[in-house]
Order: sequence, then structure tokens, then C-alpha cells
Amino acid sequence: YKLLDEKNVSGKVECKIDSKRRAKIKRNHTATHLMHAALKQVLGDHVHQAGSLVHPDYLRFDVTHFEKITEKNLQKIETIVNREIVANTLLDIHQEPYEKARKNGAEALFGEKYGDIVRVLHIGDFSMELCGGTHVERTGDIGFFKIIEESSLAAGVRRLVAITGMESVDHIQKQDQVLHSIQAQLQTGMGDLNNRVKQLLEQNRQLEKSLKSGKRNSLTDISDLIKRGTKKSGINVVVELVEVSSMDELKSLADHLRDKLRSGVGVLGTNIEDKPAAVVVVTEDLIKRGFSSANLAKEFGKSMEGGGGGKSHLATYGGQAGVMFENSISSTKEKINWYLDKIENEKK
Repeated sequence: YKLLDEKNVSGKVECKIDSKRRAKIKRNHTATHLMHAALKQVLGDHVHQAGSLVHPDYLRFDVTHFEKITEKNLQKIETIVNREIVANTLLDIHQEPYEKARKNGAEALFGEKYGDIVRVLHIGDFSMELCGGTHVERTGDIGFFKIIEESSLAAGVRRLVAITGMESVDHIQKQDQVLHSIQAQLQTGMGDLNNRVKQLLEQNRQLEKSLKSGKRNSLTDISDLIKRGTKKSGINVVVELVEVSSMDELKSLADHLRDKLRSGVGVLGTNIEDKPAAVVVVTEDLIKRGFSSANLAKEFGKSMEGGGGGKSHLATYGGQAGVMFENSISSTKEKINWYLDKIENEKK
């Protein structure tokens, strides 16, 4: 075509509709009506349109609703809309008097002004609204419908963004590529992918907790534990509550304590999931004199309504839920001192 200017006022201009762009708009516009009806089915009759944008690449729909739309309800809405798409219903678009249309149940937009004659859009028995826009001939022309975003726009108003046609296919394929990539990296079946991710997140959480705890319970901390302990006839006695995330971590810490004690008895305890747990360690010189971690663990476990056992140099014990380790610290120290006195008296 020729551009008109002051010197060429007799030129011709040919106007054409971009058919590909218009087809996308049609799909998104009709899908908007389907989604509106589906929203009412799933969320309730209080739902009304509070704004809308039909773009060639997506549709945006603002809806009156008092809370976040759950993932489960979003899936229900998608299923209902896609069911109508698969039904391939022929749209009925005609004009009729406004009052007749309203009497027949046609949905009118709040705040819009209408003339005496209005354009009515029927999508089978599923949706009937007043609309002057462009639409597909059949619902099947939409292809596929996918909600990609749900957010808050204002108090009592939620915003939904959705896609149709090839845009929705591209979106699903990209998501599928990501899932297959994750599946390959984790070397697990698609059905087990969710559980595997949960496992890894939990392992990561435990590792982070262990690292933090490890920093708290470094060898320097163990030296501090020994300093806070007591001495009886040159023998170190350490009974302490420590923060750890597992029995393995508690055992490792107790091993380090035993290496640092030189000569002594150590009891490190914690509370895991509201249950007390502890590790007893005894140095080699005291084992030779009759001390045994296993015997101490059994006795201390009974005092906490539980039990214990292990080897002479390291043993574990636990108690009933609700019996906190810290409540037994004083009695544990007294019992160890009683055994040390007994050994000294036997020596004499």
C-alpha cells in the first residue's frame, strides 16, 4: 500500500486483519468466558469479573474472591474448561433485546452500559453472557487451556493468567523438559520424583542442622565442656546437655569427649522428638578399674523410665517421652561420684 501525504491524497490503502493474531485473540477470548463459568462452579456464585485483558499470547482475568484460590481448585477449573473444549461445542452468537437476554439468564458485566439490543454469546448450556467481541466457532478451536498464574490484585480480588492453543502446548513441553531433566539427574522414575525431592530436602535440612550443631560442638567446645565439669581424685566428670540432631551426631561428639578426657567419665545427653537420649563414655584407665559405660547406661536408662546398653568404653541409653534429660543431670553426677568413691575405697 501507499502512505498518504499532502501530495498524494488519491492513493489507495488496503487494510488486512492479521489472521494468525486474530485467531489467538479468539481462542483466549472464548476461553475467558469458559473460565468465568468454571470459576462460578468451583468457587461459588459470589464470583464476578473485576477486570479482563484478552491478549494474543495470554488472557488475564480478575475475579472477586475473598482468599487465595488453592492449587486443587485451579486444577478443577482447568479440568472443567478443557472438558468443554473437548466437547467441541458450536457457539451460538446472536442479537436480541436486552431485557429478554437478562430474563433468559445472560450474564452482564457489572458497571457496563448496554443498549436496547445486545449481542448474546451462548456456549451450549455451559455459559451465556453478553459480549461484543470476537470468538471461535467451536470450543474445540481453543485447543488446550492452562492457568499459569494466580495472584492477589487487591483486597477481595484475585488475578488469573492463562494460555491457550500452541502457547499452552509450548508451556507444557517446557515443563516436561524440566521434569525429565530433574528425573535424569536424580536417577528415579517419574512416579517417585516427588518423594525423592522430599527426601533430598529433608537430608539437606538435616545436614544444615548438623553443620550448625557441629560448629557449636567443635573440639574447642568439648574443651569447654571439660572445664565446666568437675574433678574427683584427678578424674574428670562431665555430664552435659548438648544440642544435636541425631544419635549418630551425639555418639561422634561423645567420642571426641572421650579422647579429650584423658581420665574420666562423660555423659552427653539431648532430647530428640521430646524423648531423652544420652551417650556414656569411660576412659581406658577407669575401665581397667572396673568402670563400664554399658553398666552405667543401663542404670541411668532405668532412672528415665527407659533402658540402655553398649560397650565398656561407649554406651547409649534413652527414656520415655516427656522425661527431659536435663532433669537427670544432678542425679547422674551424684551416681558417678558415688561409683568413684567406691573405687577409691576399694583401692585403699
